[in-house]
Amino acid sequence: MFKRKLAALLLCFLLVFPSVAIPAAAEDSADDFISIKSDWKGSVFGDVGGQNKITSENFEITENDDGTVKLRSSNNCGKIASSSEGIAFYYREIPSGTNFELTATATVESFDMNNQVSFGIMLRDKILINESNKDPLGSYIAVGPIDVTKDPAKYTFSRNAQGQSKQGDIKNQPKPAPGNTYKLSLKKSGNIFVLAFGDEEPIILDSFTFEGDILYAGLYTSRNTSVVFSDILLVSEAPVVDLQVDSSMMKTSYLPGEPLDLEGLEVTAYYSDGTSKTLSADDYVVAGFDSSSPGTIAISINFGGISKTIDLEILPLVCTRLWVKYLPARTDYYIGDIFNHDGLTVMAEYNNGYKEVELAEDKYTLSVSGQNALEYVFSESGTHRIEVISNEEPSVRTGFEVTVSDASIDGLEIKQKPLKTVYFIGDEPDWTGLSVYARYSDGTKVRLERNEYTVSDLDTSNAGEKEITITHKGKTALLKLLVKERSLSGLEITKYPKTTYFTSENFNAEGLEVCQVYDNGDREILKDYTIDSSAFNSNAPGCRS
Repeated sequence: MFKRKLAALLLCFLLVFPSVAIPAAAEDSADDFISIKSDWKGSVFGDVGGQNKITSENFEITENDDGTVKLRSSNNCGKIASSSEGIAFYYREIPSGTNFELTATATVESFDMNNQVSFGIMLRDKILINESNKDPLGSYIAVGPIDVTKDPAKYTFSRNAQGQSKQGDIKNQPKPAPGNTYKLSLKKSGNIFVLAFGDEEPIILDSFTFEGDILYAGLYTSRNTSVVFSDILLVSEAPVVDLQVDSSMMKTSYLPGEPLDLEGLEVTAYYSDGTSKTLSADDYVVAGFDSSSPGTIAISINFGGISKTIDLEILPLVCTRLWVKYLPARTDYYIGDIFNHDGLTVMAEYNNGYKEVELAEDKYTLSVSGQNALEYVFSESGTHRIEVISNEEPSVRTGFEVTVSDASIDGLEIKQKPLKTVYFIGDEPDWTGLSVYARYSDGTKVRLERNEYTVSDLDTSNAGEKEITITHKGKTALLKLLVKERSLSGLEITKYPKTTYFTSENFNAEGLEVCQVYDNGDREILKDYTIDSSAFNSNAPGCRS
């Protein structure tokens, strides 16, 4: 009787609610792809492609007997994207006020070269327990390769309410591949985080904030990669209540560009449990050092959420020595010549050997007999000293000597005419290629710079042969040029009329434009012309001229 009533009730339920679905059992339980015996935890969550993707075929989190942990994300499941992430996560819960360091060595078993594939250490403020969800999930910071198909790839990334950001160009480490090993670490000190990836320069995230009282620190994989993590170590400390910083034995004066030297700095941390510890430079984070400009700067020593400052002095660079590296191309002159410093290279030493640089021309002055050498005209023969004077420290100087001959100038020679020797009416003069030499009584010939001789005016307002006078130190040379009227060199079609016709169609010149072309390059539209179209025949298909 009871069995019949139960069957009747069940039958009524199915008849009244025919659309109720009876849930199917999950393909895998968490025990099938998460095997953890320690007090760590594991979860697969986020944008993994759907709840039915959280299976042993696609993910694995396994603690091995040798102390290593294997994480695997397969079959395009999971991702690290700008607005979401789907990961396999092996983690510990940590109070948000705790300072700690998590280190591990990652050995790659497999890795697809895809910008959403990644592995490493992650710290975040929200997780899900084996749940698929495409929505953004809290804030996180991570150290691990990302954007691996780009050049350069990155090795740290983070996301908060403002979005995702990526830091650190991979320069020293190889991109992920089977067999490659990477040492990883994430260190929290208050709201300052130091992320290290192998031999790359550590990345410091200053004042990154999380929400909530609990953080989740652990190891992750995303998308198509399998990684074995070893040497996993999570070290936490009691809250720091104070720092004592003694900089009395530390270098506190620097020159521009000089690196920070922490030798002699003593930093002691005091904890809430009454203990204290002398810190090494690897324990605390230094921020604010910039020696690019002279002045007083303050650096901060940060550890466990406590910050102390030290004032440093950046001293100015002082020029202490000058010397000539390369003499000018010309060191021999004649009376009446202008000094030419082309080719001169001056070197400067700063702060007694700290730095040596090649000086720009605006950093020094050249002087001859107390006058500016750049406009100096030699009026006496003999040896003349050119003084090189630092504009930064006028008491610092050096010099070199040039020789002035007493030979007299006999004349000028035009060794090469200018490239342009034929002009048209209205053209501007162009002396490119002109080469002029001065001939002296001692038999030498000296090529003159353009500013050492004058050229008489060229009149191109009318046609004819023109004579140009070149003058230097009272001597002249003549150059003959030709000015001519332009002449017509031909006709050119610049716009074409209709060029495709059907049989029996008449020729149409509409749109045709013809220019007169002159030998000076001018083009003028021709208005008055005739067209001979007698050869045009549209009775049969073909090409016509």
